Order: sequence, then C-alpha cells, then structure tokens
Amino acid sequence: MCTPAEFKSGYHGSSKCGAYNYGTFYEHINLQNPQLPDYTVQNLSTSGTLNPGQSISFSGTVRNSGTGNATVASQTRLRLDLNNDGSYDTTFANQSTAALAAGAIETETWSNAWTAVAGTHRFEICADINNNVSESNESNNCLTQTFTVVNPMINSAQCASVSIPSNISPGQEFNATIIMRNNGTTTWTQNNYYLGSENLLNIWGLNRIGLPSLNVAPGSEATFSANFKAPSNEGLRSFNWKMTIDEGALQR
Repeated sequence: MCTPAEFKSGYHGSSKCGAYNYGTFYEHINLQNPQLPDYTVQNLSTSGTLNPGQSISFSGTVRNSGTGNATVASQTRLRLDLNNDGSYDTTFANQSTAALAAGAIETETWSNAWTAVAGTHRFEICADINNNVSESNESNNCLTQTFTVVNPMINSAQCASVSIPSNISPGQEFNATIIMRNNGTTTWTQNNYYLGSENLLNIWGLNRIGLPSLNVAPGSEATFSANFKAPSNEGLRSFNWKMTIDEGALQR
C-alpha cells in the first residue's frame, strides 16, 4: 500500500508504488481521441427529363468519413428550395440509413419524388437529421446542389398572312409577301431557318427564301417578300410555302 506522503510524476513502464521512501505512485496513461463516426453527404444527383411536368428523382450518398463505426441506424432528409430563393418549400419523406462502419457508404434515392416546374431550384440532402449517431463533427451532415428545369425546345410556325396578286398569267413575274409567326420556343436564326416551297419541282423560279433578319424570337413574325415567276403553262398551281430548317420542316 502506498502512503500519501508525496506524489511525483514519472514513467517507469507500468503502474506501481515506488520502491522509494517517498511514497511515490507511478502510472503510464495512454491518451488518445475516441474513435467516432462522422456522417457526410456526397454525389448529389437528379434523374429524369428536366422539363416542366416530368417526374424527377433525387439521390445522394451518405458516407461515414469518421474513424469509428456507427452502432445505430439514422434518418436522411431531402428538402427542395423552389427558385433557389433561400427558403425550403418541400420536405420529402425521410430515407432510413443503416449503421455505417468507418469508410462505408449508402446511397439514398427518392424515386419520382417531384413533378418539375420551370426555373432554377436547389435541393439539400442531410444525413442523421435526428442526431441518432454520436459523431466527431456534427456540422457537416448536409450538402446542396442547384439544377435548372427548362421548357422543351419546340420548333413551330404559323402562317400569319399571304399577299399575292389575284390574277397571274402564265410566265408572269410577280411579287408576293408571306408573313410567318414563330409560335414555338426556339429562336429562328438566319443560317438555319428559311421559307421553303412545298413544290419540289421549283415551278415558281425559286424554292427557298432566307430569313429576312438575323433572328426571330418566339412570338415574333418574319416577313418574306420575293419575286416569283409563274409556270409557262396554264392551269391550277399550288403556291404552298412552309418554314424549314436543315433537319426538316417545322410543325405548322
């Protein structure tokens, strides 16, 4: 038994009472940080066509980045911030995440969770939202990502008006004006869009007319005016024209 006469610090290999007359107690204490888990989120993604009205799925991977094993399951949360304005508008049902060993991962997926609306939005996935797992760092459980839903690109045109002489003689040259409205969602550009004849025989002296301006935005109109030459033979002829791109005719 050691007597409490005097205590000195030191290391002599193991715990023991000193063999000296000072009543000294020697102890070797191993100090180390506790082995704790640390949940983080990585690899956020969306799946599905990012157009309005389409079903969108979200996923993210929960990783135990710590040095210790988790011993209990946890809950992983998904939230959505519409228009990325800093306020979360929708919280989805939580996903259950198993107790992860150190270095282990588990991917959580919310399938067809949301019907897309146009705009730039932000979603957040957070691991261990109920603090079931005692972690070495409780402040790094969440990750966010933005994504953009856009209207599909639709090529569509509508004939707004046609101005053509009421009487045309065989072989006569005449001027006609055709106004086409862009009622799609793409902008017509001068190098790709033109007015084309539906008559493949080119009986009117030309079979395509270039776009009169550099571009025509959705909702705007393009005015095509050109000189034509009637066929030399009498008879009923079709004077039909359509908006065309290099890949084919636009929907009318």
